[in-house]
Amino acid sequence: MTRAEDVSAAFVAEKRGMGAGWGAIARMTGAPERDLRRLHDSAWVDPSLRREADLTPRDQVRAGLVRAGFARQDAEILARLWHANGSRLPSKVLAAGIAGGGATYDVVKAAKIVAEARGVRFANTVQGFALAPEGVAAIAALAGVTFKGGKP
Repeated sequence: MTRAEDVSAAFVAEKRGMGAGWGAIARMTGAPERDLRRLHDSAWVDPSLRREADLTPRDQVRAGLVRAGFARQDAEILARLWHANGSRLPSKVLAAGIAGGGATYDVVKAAKIVAEARGVRFANTVQGFALAPEGVAAIAALAGVTFKGGKP
């Protein structure tokens, strides 16, 4: 994996000028998207520095899972799956967007094993696995997150 510090600002500016998203640039370079944005995006705010009330629903779930004892990387993966409501973001698609690379599929599978041990249910799909509807609810419960109407 490439370090974000090794990616030139000129390369990032060129790709952003062409309309490439941060996730696409992360996949091109092999550097983590979060680190690329931290170094090259003046509008980016580190989610860990924001107040709880200002967090997006996905960030609220991620923070709740970290408080519940999940490792940061596992919490990020599960929050992304939760945000996509499971079936719309199967594991192979998710792995392609995390940390910019193909080696991350093993990381996603490891996060699945940790989550299953905590009672989160998954469903098999053609592209790997995704959250079952019960898994979406279980993650919200583990994170201690409720939204208007009591539903995520």
